[in-house]
Amino acid sequence: MPEGFKDLASVGCCEFLSKWPSLEQLQKAKRSTLAKFAQQHRMPEDCIEQVRTARMAVEDTAILGAGLETITAYVEIIGSLRQKVHQFDRQLAQKAKQHPCFPIVASFPGAGPMMNPRLLAVLGIDTGQGADAASLQNFSGISAVFKGSGQSRKVQARIACPWFVKQTFHDWAGHTMKKCEWARQLYEQKRAICKKLLTSRLRFLTVAARRTRVHLISIAKRTR
Repeated sequence: MPEGFKDLASVGCCEFLSKWPSLEQLQKAKRSTLAKFAQQHRMPEDCIEQVRTARMAVEDTAILGAGLETITAYVEIIGSLRQKVHQFDRQLAQKAKQHPCFPIVASFPGAGPMMNPRLLAVLGIDTGQGADAASLQNFSGISAVFKGSGQSRKVQARIACPWFVKQTFHDWAGHTMKKCEWARQLYEQKRAICKKLLTSRLRFLTVAARRTRVHLISIAKRTR
């Protein structure tokens, strides 16, 4: 495979392997055809030369034949899975729009088609500790843990938490800082004050925690 494909499950890679599943077929292709394909998929220009000068690692016809069949099967499987994933995404988007709190979540800065269903799911989690913002922050791991003894003070992230829920808030914090000046200023403020105490990840979680508190209040008012 040319070095232009970093993700072997990408659409471009699967199309490449569908057209030219073997090195022999690939080297018989016209240079103009390969150049057009490389341009369409933003592949490096030197990938064509890599194809022209490549040599097979083995020449055993049995091994090559089995490998060709395996590649063809993998491409078909990945294509089928990709179609199913797109189908699930469409169904998930439709279900999310039917949620009574969707208009609120959709208004969150940085929340888009990918984040809306995730936020609706995590904001509706029953933590078993109450429905307030602090309980959700502690449950999801976005509230920091403070440890102190005498004059020393240490801040660290919570480890015991559902990681996907925590990652959802972390991802949202990264997106919201691109859309909301308040969130960006909060991050920069924490960075300036606690540069040594807080890592970049903890600063992201600080933004997420503040955002969660504000938006849970909005949802609570809507559902009363």
